[in-house]
This record gives sequence, structure tokens and C-alpha cells, in this order.
Amino acid sequence: ISWQVVTSNSRSTRCSMRCQDKSGSPRNGGSVGMPQPSSALRYSGAAPTAEPAFNLVDLATLAQGTSAVVRGPNAAGHAVGGGRLQQGASPAVTRQGLLFQASGVVPVQGPDNSDFATVFGINDLGALVGGANAAAGVQAFLQAPGQAARRLAPLPGDDASMAFAINNHQQVVGFSSGPLGQRAVTWSATGTPSALPSAGATSSRASGINDRGEVVGTVVTGGSRQPALWTASAAAQLLMLLPGHAMGEAAAVNVRGEVVGYSATADEVRRATLWGAAGVAVDLGTLAGGTASHATGINRAGDVVGTSDSTRGSRAFVWTRRDGMQDLNALLVSPPAGLVLTVAVGISDTGSIIAVGHQQDPDERDDHGHDHEQPIRVFLLTRTGS
Repeated sequence: ISWQVVTSNSRSTRCSMRCQDKSGSPRNGGSVGMPQPSSALRYSGAAPTAEPAFNLVDLATLAQGTSAVVRGPNAAGHAVGGGRLQQGASPAVTRQGLLFQASGVVPVQGPDNSDFATVFGINDLGALVGGANAAAGVQAFLQAPGQAARRLAPLPGDDASMAFAINNHQQVVGFSSGPLGQRAVTWSATGTPSALPSAGATSSRASGINDRGEVVGTVVTGGSRQPALWTASAAAQLLMLLPGHAMGEAAAVNVRGEVVGYSATADEVRRATLWGAAGVAVDLGTLAGGTASHATGINRAGDVVGTSDSTRGSRAFVWTRRDGMQDLNALLVSPPAGLVLTVAVGISDTGSIIAVGHQQDPDERDDHGHDHEQPIRVFLLTRTGS
């Protein structure tokens, strides 16, 4: 139910938050194109308790140099993505789709007559969704456990598609692209595509779906990206932005209908944002000394993960209502020397987290974007005692 694209561009979180354009009841009463409320909240939690709470499981190392994707986990702690595996001193030559498990990494090939597959989503049953290059353009696919990947057709008249997430009812979300531009879509369990209503939007895409069928994503209206929610086949509902902000994106939604993503200023300084069932945008803040943050995942309990800049550079975080935002690096049991976790990409309902990071250059006291030559390390974090 949660995910995040991680690219090989290793600028500090502040720069990435400013410069990059990635991947129940309505949250407000407006449809696409309507003005947003300006009231919002800033979370103020209890003083964090920096006690070790997570064990590390090393899943894989990916080569820098091309975009890498890491998303997950599902209930089994499995993650997915795409990139070039780093094995010893020599990375794999070809980019491929990947399934990360504690027992090893499994290549994912995509449908027949395609290449360069990337897996963007995995559900608790182990079904995978993503996209792969084909003769007609990039094509969405679904791979059920033990079966070959099959193509998910775009909307009639379109020639390209991408799938980003799948729930436990085999409903898939993503986008379809063609003469009418990029449109948010859902695919039924039988693979039939349907456009998500986004009247007034020039572009849209769906990024996450929960088991109630609620979908979140992004619409472009008035020239700016806006976080959106779709429920019960209704038109896209724009989610409230933080005061003074001009744009945002919704990344994930839990089974209670709580949504996370970011709200950003006109110059794209992002703040991790939680939208609750009451429709109020909550600023989750940043780590100490930071000005920008981005939430990537949320579980059933409302625990949130993501990335924040700080006085020490980009750091992965976990946020809870009890402790507020905490640096995951401070919560690890016996972490390897020099390891820095920079992005937490998702969290399961049991509290397991998928995070990525790198080995910090021993000559660098803090990490402020100096990891551009370091391979990307992928980890599963499990709670102590679990």
C-alpha cells in the first residue's frame, strides 16, 4: 500500500524536494479546478524516544548511474523495483525488474516481446504490477504468483500505459497515455481499464489504492500538480494544501482512508503531509534543522515514512502520533559503520519498513549529497521482538 521512486540523482533532500517532479468521504467539497481551503494543522507530538527499535535485513545493492526504483513492502516484507544489481565490483549490464526477498533477489522480465521492466507495486498475495518497454511504447503489466506477466491494455485509442499499485482484490491503478494526454486509470481484476473522472484536468495519474477501492494520485489543473482522491467512481477530489502552498501530490492511502504525500510552495519546497478523514492537511514537519520533507507511505495504524533533510543531510524518517518524526538511523539495532538511510519508501501494517541508503564517505562528516558515486543499498527494517 505504499511506495516511492528512488532515483540515482543523489542531490540532498532539500534539492530533490525542490527540483524533482516524480512518481471514505471526500477530503474537501471541491472537484478538480476548484479553489482549496487554506486552513491546515502542524503536528506537535511528544518528545521522540530514540531507542533502538529496528533490525536490519540487507536485501540488495543497486548500481548508481541509471534511475533505480524501490517500493514496498507487502505483508511478507517483500519489496519490488527496477535497476542494475551490483554484484561485487561489477554491476549488471542490463536494467531489469526486481523482486527483493530476504532469501535473494528475483529478476522480473515483464510480458513477452518487452524489455527493461520495472515493478512499481506488490500486494500481500505477491502479485506484481509495473511497466515495460514494447514496440508500441511503455506498457503496464500484471504478474500473478507463479504465472507469466500479462499486458494491461491502455484505454481505447491510447498506446501506452503504466501500473503503479495493486490492492488485495487485484484492482490495479496507474495511467493510460495517448492523443488525449495522460489519464489516471484503474484496471479491474479481469484487466479491463477504466478512466478515473478528472474533469477540468489536463493530466492525471493514480499512484495508490487501498482495499476499499479508494484511489489517490495527482491531477494537473491550472498548470500545477494537485493531490487528488477518487472514491466510489466519483470525480477527483482535490486535497487541501498547506497554507501558502501551490501544489502537491498524494502518494499512498491506508485502509482507513488516510492519505500521505506532500504539499509544496511555488518553488517546490516540499513538506510531508497527512490528510485525515476530516479533510484537514497536517504538516508532519521535518527532522532537526530541515526545511523540506516528503511522505511516501502509511500503514493501517497511521504510521508514516518518508524522507527529510536535516542538519546532517537527507535522512529516512518514521512518524507516529506518539513520537512525531524520528530519524530512522537513530532507531537501528547495531547498524553497519558508515551506513546512512536516506529514504524510507514504505511501511507495512506490521510496522516493517523498506528503506534505501548508502555507505557514507569516511571523509565526509555529514551527508549533503555526496553519495552520487555510491551504490544504492536496499534494506528491510523489522521491529525488534517481531
